[in-house]
Amino acid sequence: MIHLRLLPVIFLCAVVSESMCARTIDGKNVPGIENFDTDKLSIGAGLSFMNYGALKTQSPGIDLRGDYLFNETNALAAGFTYGLGSTFSSTTTALANNLSTSAMITIPVTYNFHFHELYLQYEHLFYIPDEEDHGFYAFGGIGLTLVPNGTQSYGPYDQANFTPQNKLSGNSASGAQAWFFRLGAGGQIKFGKLTVFAELKTDVTLNSSNPNDPQPPNFVIPMAVGIVAGIKYPLEQD
Repeated sequence: MIHLRLLPVIFLCAVVSESMCARTIDGKNVPGIENFDTDKLSIGAGLSFMNYGALKTQSPGIDLRGDYLFNETNALAAGFTYGLGSTFSSTTTALANNLSTSAMITIPVTYNFHFHELYLQYEHLFYIPDEEDHGFYAFGGIGLTLVPNGTQSYGPYDQANFTPQNKLSGNSASGAQAWFFRLGAGGQIKFGKLTVFAELKTDVTLNSSNPNDPQPPNFVIPMAVGIVAGIKYPLEQD
């Protein structure tokens, strides 16, 4: 029985495979991946901003990508977003070191993490009539969010008499990871060879794992909504 979490991956693979095959549309031959041409490759960079609503935190980042245009309306993009750092606050319990003080107290704690993303997305372009240099596109894709080791810091408390629960050595918090299914839409404008683009995207978390019992307890990467804007430049040589 196919696991439900695999359905988006299977769907994307089927759509991409269909787009990669040569076929005939309206009497015209549309090339596929078997006619791979490096002139259809482009590289790009941009700025990303993700909002992780359930954690009440945001993640600015740098987006790097490569695009391959199968034909006039279908493209595949693969990229990496480097998260510049996120901070969110919570509380934790500190237990008394001896019985002469209160049993426990609640203290503030701040967590600092980096949200990195690896992604693959299929794009279908819709050109504005009589405007070949302007267009919109819809996309769907899959990806992996990685949250490497972060740090935690505590607000003021009586360190001589209390010890925070689950305090890790060196205040280091182990990372987490989550697969996601991405949906979004974007627009692009060409200026000569240079393409300026902007996207609005939603990453729906398929699963979340934190095998090393990270802080905060039961840390889960939630659904995120974000934007990215940048430029792309083709590798074609005249």
